[in-house]
Amino acid sequence: MSERASERAIRTATLMASSPETVYSQLRSFPREEPSRVMENPGLTDLDRALLARNNLLINIAVAQTTQDPDVLRDIYNLARTAVPSDERQVKYFYGLRIACLSNPAEARILAKEQAPFINDDELARIIRDGKEEETEALFRNPANIGLLKSLLTRTNQFASLEERRWCRLLWFAAGNERLNIDNSDIHGPDMDAYNISKAIATLARVVPVSELGARSLISVLDRVHSHIFGESKSHHAEMLDRWRAWNYEPKSEREWSEDLKSEVLALLGAVIGSYSTKDAAGKYSSGSIKSFDSADLSERCASYSIEILSDKQVESAYERDHEYFLRSVFVNSSVMWNRAHRNFIEEHLPNRLFWRYKHHCRLFKKERSDFDDKMHSAELREQTTETILIERIASLEAHVARLEGWIKSTKSWVVWASIILAGIIIMVRR
Repeated sequence: MSERASERAIRTATLMASSPETVYSQLRSFPREEPSRVMENPGLTDLDRALLARNNLLINIAVAQTTQDPDVLRDIYNLARTAVPSDERQVKYFYGLRIACLSNPAEARILAKEQAPFINDDELARIIRDGKEEETEALFRNPANIGLLKSLLTRTNQFASLEERRWCRLLWFAAGNERLNIDNSDIHGPDMDAYNISKAIATLARVVPVSELGARSLISVLDRVHSHIFGESKSHHAEMLDRWRAWNYEPKSEREWSEDLKSEVLALLGAVIGSYSTKDAAGKYSSGSIKSFDSADLSERCASYSIEILSDKQVESAYERDHEYFLRSVFVNSSVMWNRAHRNFIEEHLPNRLFWRYKHHCRLFKKERSDFDDKMHSAELREQTTETILIERIASLEAHVARLEGWIKSTKSWVVWASIILAGIIIMVRR
């Protein structure tokens, strides 16, 4: 529900009389307006501009992070970009102020399909081409920049001619964007933004270079995708898999663990994009899947692991066969993740390198439904067991030390008496 005009007037007066620290805290804690209401409430912009008129460094940062008016954001960004700092302190401040603008997640900006509306084309091109890490991260991990994310994933528009290594670097940043897993579909209709992003992810697997760099970039994105994505068509799906199956890749055996990027990509493609859409002669759409639990093909097995309801025996046999590839596939399988016994099995066999991926998907299940148990019971049990063993070993060591100290004391006593006796004998002999 939108804030009433009278309430906003009181809030404005309160903030104008408050300390910069209070303003910062309050602005960041206020609930955001519905996008449709933002443009109807000029009072929101009036408040932002009134606060900016106080010309306080901390308040400026707060407004940059929270304003929902693109014009206000543009003014702040341009001020920070064109300012002439007098010392190193001001250099850092104005740079941070720009980062605050780039990371502003104002929902009203979903109207901007191709770029953040407060950045002009030249400035956007600069950040895309050679922006610093902080500004690149802020821009490409901002869930409000839907159009920009879509263009990046499909390598179109601003990214069509971008140097390959730089493009892959931007993909790595974008992999942390929450928009990959946001779907606001409801009874009123589908979330078309979510639909377009999922299509873009499916396209990424067909356009990213078949190389070690491309594989790592694709993996960084697929690892974070929490829902099943449908390929555009059966033929596109086959093309996607075939280009990676044909990759002549040799795992690097000198690593601590056997890393097989080719198998990793194929496993994730099956688990995340294991389905596709089909259209019959009448134009009716339906879906198909490559899932096959006992298939000789890794992608088909992983598609099965991520979709089907698995029995205890199947969970055990699948892990025995595919180990990490199985684990990474079931992270998105709701029937497995909601099964406490299956979760215990996963946690007991979870290697450290997959820990953050597992926690990432647990967090998203928890976000979908608050009653999801995201605690690692088996891990906690192992920790308790380890702690118990450690305590027992410490106690044993302390007992051993105590015995050793007693032996040392008794040895010292024996040595003293032996010395006295030996001295007496020597005296007697000399006499």
